[in-house]
Amino acid sequence: MRNDLTALDSLPTIKLDGTIARHDSGDRLGLEVTLKNSGFAFALMAHLQLRRKSSGDRVLPVFYSDNYIWLAPGESRTITIDAASADLKGDLPLVVVDGWNVDVTPVTNADCALAPNVDAQVTHWPATGLPMITAGLDSVRRAQPQQWTRSQSSRRNSKQRLRRHWLQQFRRVVANIAHGCVYPPCLHERGVERPQ
Repeated sequence: MRNDLTALDSLPTIKLDGTIARHDSGDRLGLEVTLKNSGFAFALMAHLQLRRKSSGDRVLPVFYSDNYIWLAPGESRTITIDAASADLKGDLPLVVVDGWNVDVTPVTNADCALAPNVDAQVTHWPATGLPMITAGLDSVRRAQPQQWTRSQSSRRNSKQRLRRHWLQQFRRVVANIAHGCVYPPCLHERGVERPQ
């Protein structure tokens, strides 16, 4: 089927190796993030966000040289990030990474950090922001079976919403490639000609 992308669910999670370096210039924050796919499968739509390290709040506006990147096995890509230093509000910069099947090895430097965005990962619970019950879970299940079923359903629905979001992003990128609007460099390096 043409639009059947369910096979993407079977892709293994790829843990990217990363480095991060800070290069401030005047009142501007400059970060250079390099991501490398050391795995054996494609890493789809690696997405970076700049946050304040202690609070986790997003820093906006931010300019990225690239985002939602695809990395073939063995490929690496460097992304530059530019923002106003004042927008950090005295905090350290933290770049979080997520994606369709993407994880990243955390890196902490004295002046910046790189980490996975666990809140955006489909496997993360609670994706809805609801508190997670850990103590006395068996007794809760026996005492309130309907409430337990609802929370399982809520978790499943939030995972489905995240998967739909990534699928929409994936389809948008595929459509752009098909129309020649976006051309991943990894295809060009492998001799695949750009569509005319």
